[in-house]
Amino acid sequence: MVQTATPAQRRFDVVVAGNGPAGGQAARELAASGLSVALVTRETEIGVPVTSTAGTISETLDEFDLPREVVQRDMNGLRLFGPTQKLEIWYEEPSAHVMDFRKLKEFLFREAAGAGAVAFTGTTAREPLLEGGRVVGVRCRVRSDGSVLDLRGRVVVDATGPAGVLASRLALRGRRPARLGSGVEYVMEDLPLDREGRWFDIFLGRQIVPGGYAWISPVAARSAKVGVAWILSYAERTMALEDHLRRFISSERQLVPGPAIETHGGFAYVNGGIRAHARDGFLAIGDAANQINPLFGEGIRHCLWSGRLAARTIREGFESGDLSSRTLSRYDGRWRRYRDFQWPLAAFFHRMLYGATDAQIDYNLRTFQRADLDAITRVLKNRSRWSDRLRLSYPSLKTLVRSFV
Repeated sequence: MVQTATPAQRRFDVVVAGNGPAGGQAARELAASGLSVALVTRETEIGVPVTSTAGTISETLDEFDLPREVVQRDMNGLRLFGPTQKLEIWYEEPSAHVMDFRKLKEFLFREAAGAGAVAFTGTTAREPLLEGGRVVGVRCRVRSDGSVLDLRGRVVVDATGPAGVLASRLALRGRRPARLGSGVEYVMEDLPLDREGRWFDIFLGRQIVPGGYAWISPVAARSAKVGVAWILSYAERTMALEDHLRRFISSERQLVPGPAIETHGGFAYVNGGIRAHARDGFLAIGDAANQINPLFGEGIRHCLWSGRLAARTIREGFESGDLSSRTLSRYDGRWRRYRDFQWPLAAFFHRMLYGATDAQIDYNLRTFQRADLDAITRVLKNRSRWSDRLRLSYPSLKTLVRSFV
């Protein structure tokens, strides 16, 4: 049963602002460990808005004990289409899933509330409460009547998404250059999808969307999420992003122009993350800390891990009685070890794909066609080896050098 806050409930061990994958997972694990948790979400209807295509690898379900109900479609294959070249990877068993982002957020919310977290729905986190330089709570606004609500917490977690409301106020963001990416997608039905919708398709090239890519992400045999995204610093904004989506739909043989059942959209900052996540009594996680993979913007799996690592660090702080940045900054090291060198490699290919000419994109796809597909799979899963990185990045590095001479 969801606990709804009463006026007397204003003090908690942990206040988590945001109910996306990072905040929901952190609240879920912290409440399950016996800490008193406030979960603040600006939405009155849990699960909305939908801001993610929600693709993830198959291991994610087991790693986070997620139920099948959050899965929309099992995926067996990935295809990358360039202007004239393509790369296909097919597995006999499903290797990835397209998740129902709404149901995922609902599940995490129920899990946290079922473990004792107190929900503050329809409540927007506005700024951190400070005493002597230490974060001691969150000032919120209740959306229904505009009243101010102060929630006190021995630790505050900012999981407010790309806006990073609290982390921005504490000057934890903006110290590293970040590229702003935005995307829009339609949910469409009655589509003649290949292999009954078991391919996840990505389309690259300046004619598709300059400085970005398009995708077809099936959710059923004849239904799919169809979208486009771009990185603004690479984009040629001669037409609106949604116009690029409509043009893509009209040109792709698997799609049939028609009304969208739903429209989703969102933005994110892509730079591999911020350097420091902690202050005394405070942690920034998930998209609030720019924790989105730079290659194709994968975020759900990484945000779930972000929430788990935050919960582990906060529990250690309560066990030791030290909730200062000295203890909470252990999260920095844990997150760096999680990213390892995978994300710098992803950032390298990000630049190669989004800033590339059509000829360079085709060259890279030809290179990948000759590569070990297991190596490509490990890179996509964020589990590559040093040999994979050298094998895949060296030909692309030569292309990058050529582009400057």
